[in-house]
Amino acid sequence: MAASDTHITDVRAILTAPAGIRLVVVRVDTNQPGLYGLGCATFTQRARVVVTAIDEYLKPFLVGKDPLEIEDVWQVVIRQFLLAQRSGAQQRHQRCRHGPVGHPR
Repeated sequence: MAASDTHITDVRAILTAPAGIRLVVVRVDTNQPGLYGLGCATFTQRARVVVTAIDEYLKPFLVGKDPLEIEDVWQVVIRQFLLAQRSGAQQRHQRCRHGPVGHPR
């Protein structure tokens, strides 16, 4: 696919709580007037963690990217962010189960 002239200019996390339910909405703005995207990134127990991840990690990664290259962006986000979190959780589980490295329980 040929590169488009459209690129992401901003990514914002919006905290809201209709009816007392915490939600995180993500707005992705582009350089094209009126062209933006909205999505839900809600994890109700850790809304501020989600906002921090968006502001500190996803925004710097996405700004300047072509929003039409959805598959490329999706693959990198999944690999870089979600799998890294899973790996960290697995390591913590192993440490809890077996004790410090080299010191099985």
